[in-house]
Amino acid sequence: MEERVREFILQNHILDGVCHAVLAVSGGADSMAMAHLLKRLFPALRFTAAHVNHGLRVDAGEDEELVRRFAAEQGFAFQCARRDIAAIARSKKQGLEETGREERYRFFRSLGADRILTAHHMGDQAETVLLHLIRGAGLKGLSGIAPLDGDIGRPLLTVTKEELIAYCEEHGVPYRYDTTNSDETYTRNKVRGELLPLIKTINPAAERSLCRLAAVAAEDEAYLAKAAEAAFAAVSRGEGDFLLLSAGETLRLEPALRRRVFRLAAIRFGVSLDFEKTERIGGLRVGGEMPLGGNVTARRESACFRFGPAPFNAVPADAVVLPMTGTTPFGGGRCAVTEVTAAKHRGDVGKEGFFDLSLFVSAPPVLRSRRRGDYVLLKGGHRKKLSDYFIDEKIPRSRRDETLLLTVGQRVLWVVGHRFFAESGERNLRIRIRQKNS
Repeated sequence: MEERVREFILQNHILDGVCHAVLAVSGGADSMAMAHLLKRLFPALRFTAAHVNHGLRVDAGEDEELVRRFAAEQGFAFQCARRDIAAIARSKKQGLEETGREERYRFFRSLGADRILTAHHMGDQAETVLLHLIRGAGLKGLSGIAPLDGDIGRPLLTVTKEELIAYCEEHGVPYRYDTTNSDETYTRNKVRGELLPLIKTINPAAERSLCRLAAVAAEDEAYLAKAAEAAFAAVSRGEGDFLLLSAGETLRLEPALRRRVFRLAAIRFGVSLDFEKTERIGGLRVGGEMPLGGNVTARRESACFRFGPAPFNAVPADAVVLPMTGTTPFGGGRCAVTEVTAAKHRGDVGKEGFFDLSLFVSAPPVLRSRRRGDYVLLKGGHRKKLSDYFIDEKIPRSRRDETLLLTVGQRVLWVVGHRFFAESGERNLRIRIRQKNS
């Protein structure tokens, strides 16, 4: 096992250029074995044993004391942080696992080492691959845990839990058992305690098989990522605040590359796309526009896909009543209203619409975000709740309050950037929405 770990560290450059490494030591068999083993393999390195007391168990202080004594025996520097993870999680309105992870790495990074080393092992890798598989991940997700990810190194990914326990027993390394590891309110613990053992009844070597899948997926993902960067460079160009992708060249790409090119375009604006959004972008018709989040939109034009600032995402804080003619500013933009005769087309679903003047006899047009009771009228006069429309169109919940609406009363005439729900007539209001800087 020791030689296997040494070879894995060297092959993956986990300790290249490292003089000082933080060892994330919880007191469990995995991290205690890692600390003892790394000192044996790399005695010239400077190690700091770092422990976070999460305050979630009454016996957490015993974990801390065990790591403190062990560090002194091994000649490690010792650093400990105490955090009330439950209280922090409540204040942030997030889960205990996520909060604990954030607090641990914040503390580890505060110690100023060249590398943070964690004791993730083969079982953790197999569990991660299964979790990502269940969630519908692509190759990147199936790649699992990387041996080296920025300042974080994971030297034990070729070692099983059983091997680490056996190592502790052989070398007299003390360790403690964390009872939260069997708490199946945590999804990972369900995978560890139920799903993976069930899979092992079919394939006893399932952990190794899943780890091999992760390694192959990581290699394939790296290859495709490099190919996507080359494809992106070939089909993209900048234009002011916007990024343009040649529609013809992009659509001729293989789907695996096309999706990655769309993601690379969105990343330039700080937005991450899931599978569904990348597919919807590729299916946009000319003139169609789709919000991506973060005030960014993807728009299909005749010759290109245009990524950039989304004028329709600047929803006014309060309802803005529009005059029957004239220009009205609102939060993040302005709206111009003019009266015109019969429209030759319905307009641009992201920027401009034509609406029969008779719609505004009893109430003026209003720009606002959604409210309880809003509805749309479909062909044939069928009324549909706006909330049901959002669900059917798979518009993320996080984007619904940010979507700009043109309304009259509680009837929605235009979900800006998505769809018109009113026809033009002989006399119309032409409503054009623009950003302030456009």
